[in-house]
Amino acid sequence: MRKWLTVRQACGSGEVLARLADILWSGRSYLRVERGLEDLAGTEDDQALRGLRFRKGGESLDALKRWRMVQRMPGTRAPIECCMDAMAGLNRSYTVWTGDELAQVSWVAGPGEKSSLPGWPVPPKSCEIRASYTFPAYRGRGICVAVLREIVHDLAREGLTLAFAHVWPDNEPSLRAFAKVGFRVTGAWRVRCRLGWRTVCAARDGGGIMNAVPAGRFTGAP
Repeated sequence: MRKWLTVRQACGSGEVLARLADILWSGRSYLRVERGLEDLAGTEDDQALRGLRFRKGGESLDALKRWRMVQRMPGTRAPIECCMDAMAGLNRSYTVWTGDELAQVSWVAGPGEKSSLPGWPVPPKSCEIRASYTFPAYRGRGICVAVLREIVHDLAREGLTLAFAHVWPDNEPSLRAFAKVGFRVTGAWRVRCRLGWRTVCAARDGGGIMNAVPAGRFTGAP
């Protein structure tokens, strides 16, 4: 119940109803993009982040929680991507700020944490970049690309070897941003929800769709 209260307070009741509707009956397709983290070049001095404040780790999450408190004011709403700690149990965020205004947020799920595919945790030595969202006023400035570059270098320094994400096929800006940081499309996935029961299907290398398998019972690695 706490996660739904957090979402309602920050995003509004409409977002709660939309998410519950997804759980009851929905179907979505994702493209998987990934890149290795070995032998990365040095971190570039990204012009896109100049004049902005970049936060990560506990500092980022604390600032995000304080910012969400302000969103409880009448007429102010936050996107669902700002609540992934409540929705998905994630505790690692990267945020970009101008003063007290949030410009961009991204989340990372580490080994063993929930991935965006139901029932499949993130594999060892890997991480998933989730819910990367740039606010409309800050789009077109290269901020998302700069944040993704910071994230992959950060994760490489920790010894992780693979970063991946699942992106909606029609989200061309996100696909372009990931491509600029060296990610490539490696597969397609479908998640279907029927009255709370979620199944995952996969298509690999242009092949046919695998038989639907109940989430958590598939023995292969995504």
